[in-house]
Amino acid sequence: MENGKVMALKTNDTDIMVQDKDLELIVAEAEKRVEILKKVLGVAIKRTNPKDWVDQQGHPYLTASGAEKIAPLFGVKMDNLSDKRDEREDDKGKYYLYTFTATFSWKGGSIEAIGTCTSRDKFFAWNSADRTYKILSEVDESNIKKAAYSNLMVNGITRVLGIRNLTWADLETYGIKKDNVAKVEYKDNKTDYDLISEAQAKRLYAIASSKKIPDAEVKEYLKKTYGITTSKEIKREWYEDICKWAENWKAKE
Repeated sequence: MENGKVMALKTNDTDIMVQDKDLELIVAEAEKRVEILKKVLGVAIKRTNPKDWVDQQGHPYLTASGAEKIAPLFGVKMDNLSDKRDEREDDKGKYYLYTFTATFSWKGGSIEAIGTCTSRDKFFAWNSADRTYKILSEVDESNIKKAAYSNLMVNGITRVLGIRNLTWADLETYGIKKDNVAKVEYKDNKTDYDLISEAQAKRLYAIASSKKIPDAEVKEYLKKTYGITTSKEIKREWYEDICKWAENWKAKE
């Protein structure tokens, strides 16, 4: 650039002439957007609570419940929702994949997002005792579909608002501390989760509701039997036994 007038940028062998004023406007607009996104982050996190986050291998992960709380604050809209179920097969046998896609938008822009889940998802299909996958007839397909949709919601809302890849330091500024959230761990460097998924917690809640078990009764059972107080603390190895307890529960006479 000479005499502060014009700059020549080289892109794909094409000279693009950019005026200094244009550059200043671009930089100013970028700085303004950074400040806006900082405010978005603060408002978004304040809308959540520790139950809306999990510690996944040391990193904060927003759950679908948290994403659904945040979206209305900024008028996030979801359009063009579609889903499909694909049958697949490999050396381990047949399995299926649910895929949801949609467009998420707000005044700050729009993005295309995707959410997937397969019948090989270890939250739903892994038999810890046998260290192998369950046969398809033993996998609740509705859980797979719900998980794919939840993944879409989290992916779309966090991406369109620019609140992905957060650190615990980011969250602690707004009162969300690592020690206060549920933890998801991997065993033996494999995707064998320690705690139940959100979908599994919802299934347990559905069973308890169908049996008309009071919330206080569920909490008392969890605390007395496992030393925990919420479904977010339930370990996978306890899950089936807890579901059986709920299914067989009878009101005290």
